[in-house]
Amino acid sequence: MKTLNVGVVGCGGIANAKHLPAMKKNGNFNIVAFCDLIEERAVKAKKEFGTSDARVYTDYQNLIQEELDAVYVLTPNNAHAPVAIAAMKAGKHVMCEKPMAKTFAEAKEMVQTAKETGKILTIGVRRSIDTKSIKVLTPKEIVYEGGRSLVLPERETQPRYYVYGAYGIDETFVSSASAVNLAYQISGVVVDERGNRVWLKGSRASKNQIMAIREASVTEGKDALTVCLDTMLAYEGVARNTEYYLERGETILEILGENLENARILDLTGCGLDAVLYYVNLDIPVLALLEDGSAVLLVGFNESGVGIMNPSTGTIYTMRNSEAVEWFQESGNQFFTYLRAQ
Repeated sequence: MKTLNVGVVGCGGIANAKHLPAMKKNGNFNIVAFCDLIEERAVKAKKEFGTSDARVYTDYQNLIQEELDAVYVLTPNNAHAPVAIAAMKAGKHVMCEKPMAKTFAEAKEMVQTAKETGKILTIGVRRSIDTKSIKVLTPKEIVYEGGRSLVLPERETQPRYYVYGAYGIDETFVSSASAVNLAYQISGVVVDERGNRVWLKGSRASKNQIMAIREASVTEGKDALTVCLDTMLAYEGVARNTEYYLERGETILEILGENLENARILDLTGCGLDAVLYYVNLDIPVLALLEDGSAVLLVGFNESGVGIMNPSTGTIYTMRNSEAVEWFQESGNQFFTYLRAQ
C-alpha cells in the first residue's frame, strides 16, 4: 500500500486522542504538516507524531498549499466545512471529523465540491452501521377504527457521557471509563446525560483522606471483596452483608446499584490511578479489584502516595505512587466507584 503524505488541521483533543495515534500505529501515513490556531499544540503534535521535517502552521490556507495526498480536518465543528472545501479545491482528498458541517447547506456544498474536484471526501463517523443492532420500533397498541391514540413503549434511559475539551464537545460515550480516559488525555470534563459533572481534570487537592473509613479485616465468613463492598455501603449509611449478593452471582456494579439509591455507579476499568483519585478527592472511596480476586479501597492520597484500606492486612497504609500504579496495572486497573445523586 502506498504511504500517504497527509496534513492535519486541528491539533486538539480528538486529534491527539484518536486520529494521530491511529495513523502512527497504522504505519502507512507520513504526517508532514500540522496546523492549529494555538501554535504550541501544533508543535507538540509534530514532535510526537510527525516526520522529522514536518512543517507547522497557524493558518490552514498555508497548509493546504503543501504537496499532500490528503488533509485531516479535526477542527472545532464550525470550521469543518470551510477547511474541507478549501482543501478539496486545493487538490487534496479530505477526511473530516464528525459532524460533517453546521448546516445542511454547508454539507451540500462539501459534497458538491467533492464532485466538482473529483476528490474523495470522507466523514469520520464513530463506526460502521451494525445491521444486527438496528431496532424496528412499533407502537405498543394498534390504533383501532375510531381511535387516534397511540401508546408507545417507554424509552429506556441509557447512560451517556459527554466529553468536553477546549473547543466544545469532543466525543460521546456509553462507557464512563472511556469518557474519563479521553477527558484525562485532553484535560477536559465529563458530564452525564442530565448535565451533571462526572469527572474533571485538574480539580484535585494536593492531599485528602476519607477519615470516616476505618480499618476492616477479612474474617472466616467475609473475604476482602465482601469487606470492601460492606465498607462502601456502610460509609453511605447502608448496612448490608454483601456476601449474600456475591453468593447469588451478582456483580460489583449490580450490588452497588441495588443498594445506593439514586447514585450513579461507575465502572472505571482501564482508567489510570491518577484519574480515579478524582473521586477520593470528593470523599468517595474507590474499590480496586486485584488480580487474585481480592480487593482494596482507595481512601486517601497525598503528593507522594495513595491511602489504601486493605482487608487482607486489616490496615490502612500509604503506598508510594509508583508502586501503586504498577500494582493496579498488573491487575488490569479494575476500579469501581459511584457518584451521589446531584
